[in-house]
Amino acid sequence: MKNSIRCGVAALITTLALGGLAGCGGNDNATSSSSGSASSAASKVAPKATKASFPYKEGTIDAKDLVSRIGAAQKKLKSYHSEGTVAMANDGQSATIKVVGDTDMSDPDKPLTHSTITGAGQNMETVSDGTTTWVKTGGKWVSSDSAQNGGYNQAMALSQLADAATSAQYKGKDSQGHHFVLQLDGTKMAGASSLGTVPAEYWTDDDLTPTKTKMTITSAGIKSTIEMTMSKFNEPVTIPKVK
Repeated sequence: MKNSIRCGVAALITTLALGGLAGCGGNDNATSSSSGSASSAASKVAPKATKASFPYKEGTIDAKDLVSRIGAAQKKLKSYHSEGTVAMANDGQSATIKVVGDTDMSDPDKPLTHSTITGAGQNMETVSDGTTTWVKTGGKWVSSDSAQNGGYNQAMALSQLADAATSAQYKGKDSQGHHFVLQLDGTKMAGASSLGTVPAEYWTDDDLTPTKTKMTITSAGIKSTIEMTMSKFNEPVTIPKVK
């Protein structure tokens, strides 16, 4: 299980860092360091929605409309910080990994991510430029399995969620934000081999920018429960240069 957990973690963490299940890029340009060794996103916060303009009331809502609105809100971000856990289970064994990451979305075609993964005997670092993912273990950077990463990225991307979403409910606003519960058709999610319904939860701010996500995905025999919080929107981030 050790090797499969390690590979699965690298793919899942990269995906989560790429947009909190959104996989979206930003539209505005951000400043970056002249050396190219790090990326820095500038601050520009969109106007906050008023209570009267919030589009949903408690109860059943249009799932595809929700995913579309969350994606639009995500595209306005230039950067954010993420923290969370991935609880993985396989063949009666389990492991929980802690994840901390930063994402620069200033280039919509090339989102940059940097994450550290610790726990369950793992100590890894990942960097992605939106196309390639590198994993650092034992002091050496190696390129991860592109096919595996691609599967997870497709499974978690909003375009995939829009196709897979079968229902959504707005649960109201709690201490973590506006709470939404979605039901997804696992057969329509690339990289998620679940044959049944995949539950997903989102918490957002008043502008529908996701602040927390939770999802359970089964892939390659590994059941992964992912919980991630997003914060520090549009604050400067630094992404190490691997090449």
